[in-house]
Amino acid sequence: MNSEVYRHRLARCRSLLEQTGVDLLALTPGPNMTYMTGFAEEPGERLLTYLLPREGEPLLLVPELYVEQVANATGIDDLRSWKDSENSLKALELAVDELVGEKGRVALDTRMWARFVLMFREVLPTSKFVDASLIMGELRIIKGKEEIETMQRGFKATDRAMGMVIDTLREGISERELAEIIRSSLMRCGADATPFIPIVSSGPNGSQPHYRYGDRRLRPGDAVVLDFGGVFGGYCTDITRTAFLAPVGEEQKRVYELVLESNELAFGAAMAETPAEEVDRAARRIIEEGGYGVKFIHRTGHGIGLEVHEEPYIVAGNGRPLENGMTFSIEPGIYLPGKFGVRIENIVYVADGKAVRFDEYTREMQVI
Repeated sequence: MNSEVYRHRLARCRSLLEQTGVDLLALTPGPNMTYMTGFAEEPGERLLTYLLPREGEPLLLVPELYVEQVANATGIDDLRSWKDSENSLKALELAVDELVGEKGRVALDTRMWARFVLMFREVLPTSKFVDASLIMGELRIIKGKEEIETMQRGFKATDRAMGMVIDTLREGISERELAEIIRSSLMRCGADATPFIPIVSSGPNGSQPHYRYGDRRLRPGDAVVLDFGGVFGGYCTDITRTAFLAPVGEEQKRVYELVLESNELAFGAAMAETPAEEVDRAARRIIEEGGYGVKFIHRTGHGIGLEVHEEPYIVAGNGRPLENGMTFSIEPGIYLPGKFGVRIENIVYVADGKAVRFDEYTREMQVI
């Protein structure tokens, strides 16, 4: 992302601070800090925080060993450091006193460790603390042009990885072996990491939507649910397809057809100004009519971006209308305990009022 992108995000963030009456935004390593600065790092035991007052410039307080690394990544003018031999609590106290004084409304990062929350409470004993998702969720829910383009590149690579994995399906291969093939395929296709443990659920294991993988070996007649993703340029991908080892039973065919039609109907309903819950309702209707409504046991979708699960959630009760720039999954499924499961997942974005699929790998039934 170029520097103009981050300046635009900063301006939007300041506007939201004003609207919500927040005096100070405090972020720690994770997706929110990455969104505001471009700096990506794992959470650690040393205090590293991005501080943005409602009025004034952002400040980055970092351990000394990060100074060069952070300076090269963020372009933030006010960079302050503390040494391992120094008291990070005192460094934080000095910084926040300069920015907001002794009181105010402070938004803390949702992912902030408890030890750092306690530090903020100690240096700002009279402040009211709120969840920073009040601001950051609103910022991140609409993706910009650069974000959409990054995700498009990632999904092209993920499509290739899915094809490579499907080509390895055969009787006798284990779920664990397939999980390793998934990881290596993603890396070969350019992924920097995987945002979650791959799901390879074969036969009766497929009735567990978040089963990971085990040592079960594929057998004739198995349905095989493959659910995985990669991280490309900081943005997550996610894809699910269900393939079959011959022979395919009549109920398997019927269930697959219902899930595929559900996927199509939800995709058609995913339009700007449509409440998210209406997309969920569209996905469920055909499955309920087919007699499997109680076997569709999860929401229809989740947002995706810097995190694999974020706003908006495509679920009953979410009346927020969809907007251009929102990115989310459509992933209906039917799960039959002791038998099999079927899930088909697309990730889409809304553009010019309509949903567009990121992933293009075939959704037609594949029988090996």
